[in-house]
Amino acid sequence: MTSAPRDDEITQYLNANPPQYYSTMNILGREVRPTASQPITSSASHPSFKLADFGHAQWYSNKITDKIGPTALRAPETILRHHWDEKVDIWAIGCLTFESLTGASLFDPQDDPQGRYSADDEHLLRMMQLMGQRFPGEMLSEARKGHVFFKPDGSLLRFVGEVVQRSIFASVQAYKAVDDIAELRAAAAFMERCLQLKPGDRASADDLLQDPWLQIEDT
Repeated sequence: MTSAPRDDEITQYLNANPPQYYSTMNILGREVRPTASQPITSSASHPSFKLADFGHAQWYSNKITDKIGPTALRAPETILRHHWDEKVDIWAIGCLTFESLTGASLFDPQDDPQGRYSADDEHLLRMMQLMGQRFPGEMLSEARKGHVFFKPDGSLLRFVGEVVQRSIFASVQAYKAVDDIAELRAAAAFMERCLQLKPGDRASADDLLQDPWLQIEDT
């Protein structure tokens, strides 16, 4: 792991390289001035990060659609049409962490060619398998589409049998991308904090910043 640049280095770089903008455009009745993606730092000794692809972003206080985020990063509450908030971004962090470590998507749901189930059905199944959890009954009853995917007892409508867990640890380990077992366990624990099925059980952004995995330093 490469050591991160200090705050004063980032501030100095940002002052020397102010944001660049595209032309103002009208989106859904609002004037929006998109920010152009650009590296945070040009130092060869540090990785370069970019903020990009705000195509699904929207104001939390004025929701326009429940179809937010790329499919692979979509949180379960948006599929179920349950109330959602900033915890959908915490879920996405968990998915992106897996992708950063392995180079593969954590979820890649597909419609069944024979029409037995939809990509959303498979997506919800994979979420349950990964976490070894069932969706809380209260969450399903409050969700506008809970009945579309689940039976009254909380089992999936279009899948029969027990949901067999494959842990995040095992899923990452299968790609042989992290050699250090201690770091692999820490990374898996970090992702588990992000990928709880119940939104209220997920860590906050402030909590994640203090996570032990992010405190691991090079030796």
